[in-house]
Amino acid sequence: METLLRTDPEKYGYQAGLSRLQRFLSKIQYDWSLRDYIGRKVFEGGYVRLQPNIFSSSLTERLFHACCSLDYVEARRAAEHRRKLLSGEVDDTAYNRRMAEPQFRLVQEANVIHVDFLWSLHCFNPRPFRAIEIYRRVWEEADLDLLEDG
Repeated sequence: METLLRTDPEKYGYQAGLSRLQRFLSKIQYDWSLRDYIGRKVFEGGYVRLQPNIFSSSLTERLFHACCSLDYVEARRAAEHRRKLLSGEVDDTAYNRRMAEPQFRLVQEANVIHVDFLWSLHCFNPRPFRAIEIYRRVWEEADLDLLEDG
């Protein structure tokens, strides 16, 4: 993906955020300090081994914020391209018609409720409706986290 972005940024530039997300996840994959210690199996004698398992609630929240932010940026990019297509600033080609629509959506609006439910079920966040709050901050206030520090 990096090669595509480098060789033809005009054609593949919309994937830059996805590439940043992939690099961020690769970078933290084995960083156990970013994980919560969870015991999943009860061993003979009633013991549970606690070990780093799932991403911490703060990291999970940040990843959700980043995914919503990438969706927002892609929707704005597509809307701007659509405006240019309709005004004649870009040629009416199959490629430009395709690019006038968002090329990906990581977090569907309907799934935000599911995320919030899972966070509540697993006690991932001390505040209720946190996923809904993040989603609304992104889409209504353009409060973005594009992982540009990682």
